[in-house]
Amino acid sequence: MFSGTCSRCTRKGQDYDVEELKKRVNENKARFNGDQLGAFIEVMNSVDNKGKMIFIHSAGGCGKTFVCNTLASAVWSNGDVALCVASSGIAALLLEGGRTAHSRFKIPIPALDTSIANIKRGTQLSQLLLQTKVIIWDEVPMQHKNAIDSVDQGLRDILEKDVPFGGVTVVFGGDFWQTLPVIHWGLRQQMIAASLKRGRLWDQIQVHYLVQNMRLDQTPDNVAHAAWLLNVGAGKNLGPGEIVQLPATMICDDSSITVLISSTYPHINHYQDDQYYLDWTILSGKNSDIEHINSEVLQRYPGEEKVMQSADSVMSHD
Repeated sequence: MFSGTCSRCTRKGQDYDVEELKKRVNENKARFNGDQLGAFIEVMNSVDNKGKMIFIHSAGGCGKTFVCNTLASAVWSNGDVALCVASSGIAALLLEGGRTAHSRFKIPIPALDTSIANIKRGTQLSQLLLQTKVIIWDEVPMQHKNAIDSVDQGLRDILEKDVPFGGVTVVFGGDFWQTLPVIHWGLRQQMIAASLKRGRLWDQIQVHYLVQNMRLDQTPDNVAHAAWLLNVGAGKNLGPGEIVQLPATMICDDSSITVLISSTYPHINHYQDDQYYLDWTILSGKNSDIEHINSEVLQRYPGEEKVMQSADSVMSHD
């Protein structure tokens, strides 16, 4: 059970069922592949004041989040504190007790090369950090290196140890083949220069790779598709102008929205089956396109359209 100081800062604080956590950890470990187990053991060996920085490099579907949540449960089951953060709100939702790194560590905006996380001595947050054994930071490749350095410096100050993150074990997670830090009107070189790999801590970080796609059945077609995705990340399968060449099986015969909807939802009359729409989705980078697509799909629905109005209001706690 954690102290009252920590109860508001960690997931459920004092409500952990230690036996349930230990059971979950053992069940999850039994499902690990070799790479996942190796990363798990390395982190747990570092938790007892060894203060390593470990990066779990994983493409989508290779079980990084599964490993991170199991690590957090293992630390909590020992009565210790694990903080789970991510560089985006969506990624934070997938972590047990997850919050954004900016929210948790009070990272300045913008984060400059001289910035220090705004962690005040004597606060609830500083007391929490004094008890923290491990920080799990997901999707870190999209975080500016200055933000990471600001947390490092803030922890050195609070914990009074001039070593990376004050000696706390830090587990970074992500995939450098995905989104890099966003630089306003920045060039490609500037985005690369802003990444963790160009930061002062990178040479001290130990990297573990997860390469087996755990979401896909290991059928020949799925194995080939997973390999194709990895090749795209490695800069292969590129045509003229460095444009990714899609296999013919991924391309509609016609570029119209009508054909796209028909190929994605060939059985749209199954509108009462929620799973049907959970298994398939159409993505677009523009809201205007999404509105058009949604309108087209709704027109194909059987039955009469109904508009349900809603309103937001502020709740008073007085």
